[in-house]
Amino acid sequence: MKVMKVASTLVLAATLLLAGCGGGGDSTSGGTTQNQAAEQKAVVSSVQSMRLVENYELNLLPLIGTNSASVKSNGDLFFTVSTVGSVTTINFFSDQAATQTAGSIILTNAGGASFPKTVSVLVNVTGGSHPTSGSLNLTLQDILFKSFSLNGHLLVQDADHGATSIDVGLVSVNGSATGSITLVNGGETISLTNIQASHSIVNSNTTFHAHLNIQPQNIDQSITVVVNDNGSGHLALQDGTTAVWNTAGGGTITFPGGFTINIGSFDSGA
Repeated sequence: MKVMKVASTLVLAATLLLAGCGGGGDSTSGGTTQNQAAEQKAVVSSVQSMRLVENYELNLLPLIGTNSASVKSNGDLFFTVSTVGSVTTINFFSDQAATQTAGSIILTNAGGASFPKTVSVLVNVTGGSHPTSGSLNLTLQDILFKSFSLNGHLLVQDADHGATSIDVGLVSVNGSATGSITLVNGGETISLTNIQASHSIVNSNTTFHAHLNIQPQNIDQSITVVVNDNGSGHLALQDGTTAVWNTAGGGTITFPGGFTINIGSFDSGA
């Protein structure tokens, strides 16, 4: 349901993406400066994040209050859903036979069928490409999930980049979201503030505007990301750095002055 696009995207973004704070390119037309390398990291991470959400087939919100004993796939792990009273449990598995457990997400619906309602999300996903732990508090104002607030803290593990700490605070009114996300990975901190996000049914895309700050590299500028519903998209930083990618995930990053890096796959960062 496209009316749920922004809400589902940002909930999943907080839960699953923005992991690792980085990536890499596979070929260049020259050498990168330290700031270009940091910007490349931020750009690849941003594109990975947006594409992961677009391609990820598990939307948490529609699963509240449901039961499904059949094993389904979210593209990374397999899962089943069960609800007892106000508690919905999504159990994850590494195999389709559902014999190898990989953690769970537990959603507790404190509001029943009425709105507004508060849903607490306890995350303990131990398998897959981004094992994640932590908790989120989600307040839904309407049945279409277009107005909500989301706050919480998550710790996301990544084989290449270690642990990333994520703090999120987002508010959506009628499908337009604002807020901030802060990520800490090792000695690096990436802050996205003044976030504005909305989905266009007419244009079949989701647009994100934010202020990007990366320390200790002292990068401080605005960022705009447009992700089409087919997974392709483009990105622009305030200094003129741009990125484009196709449906398959391949694309380029171009720095001011025309220096270009070819990315074979933004999804893997290589």
